[in-house]
Amino acid sequence: MKIINDSAIYLFGEIFSKLIPFLLLPYLTRKLGLEGYGELANSQAYIVLALVFIGLSQDGAITRYYYFHGKKSIGLVITSGMILSLMLAFLLVVFSVWVENLIFLYISLASLSQTFLKVQLSLRQCQKRPLDYTAIQMFSGLSTVIVTVLLFEYVEAKFEYRVLAIILANFSAFLIGFYLYRKNEKLKLSFSWKIRKKGFLYILTFGFPLIFHQLSFFMKGQLDRILIYEYFTPSELGVYAAGFQLAGIFSVLLMAVNKATVPYLYEGLKKGTINYLIILRWFKLSFLVVANPGLCAYLIPDFIYQLI
Repeated sequence: MKIINDSAIYLFGEIFSKLIPFLLLPYLTRKLGLEGYGELANSQAYIVLALVFIGLSQDGAITRYYYFHGKKSIGLVITSGMILSLMLAFLLVVFSVWVENLIFLYISLASLSQTFLKVQLSLRQCQKRPLDYTAIQMFSGLSTVIVTVLLFEYVEAKFEYRVLAIILANFSAFLIGFYLYRKNEKLKLSFSWKIRKKGFLYILTFGFPLIFHQLSFFMKGQLDRILIYEYFTPSELGVYAAGFQLAGIFSVLLMAVNKATVPYLYEGLKKGTINYLIILRWFKLSFLVVANPGLCAYLIPDFIYQLI
């Protein structure tokens, strides 16, 4: 089945993308030290927070539009979202200059670059092109490593330069992905305000209500880093963040299956082959397997964690 093949490709991409930070972890902790790694973890938490407002769930908006309205005007949605994100990021940049805080500037650009990259990845997911998706993902990951090492070895090992490496890698991967998409799909850019306004309204009406939903994910996954940074030391946050990085390995398989199945889910909803009752039945069946990752982690002997 094609869905199994797609899942395998996405799994490879997810493993590769997660393996790079995992392999880079010893390098970063030794170069930055625990305190510097804690500063990096704190900055990454704020990047995720800024992404909630700058991104406006554009990847989800594009996926929904693609399957419910077709791809005829998808270019309008893509470019409208990009313009909105640029405007919101510009406000954060102005604020960072006003308060004279360079890291706020990096956070703004990092969130913007991740938004643009996620949109390109979402497009490939909608088109059921897992190979293209994985290629862009791998290029971004490898570029991040290369730029990080170059900056650390030939400039200075600072957590700000790690964030800068992420910005440069994400924008590079986005530009390549956007160029190829525009070339293959013959994307036309419209400057008519009447037409453009429809794109803005679609992104805002879809993304704004989901801000609260995205903030809940931020609170579950990133807020603890900010609190640890405020009430403890950056070194203690560095230890926690390193452990959290290791724990993230267990989510790789789940994310791969999710990326492969989402396009088929939307397609089934549009055709009527999937409905509310079917989704509810899947939801109930999921309780049979939801504890498996935790069980696997529990069965792994403690000495293996200590060794790592």
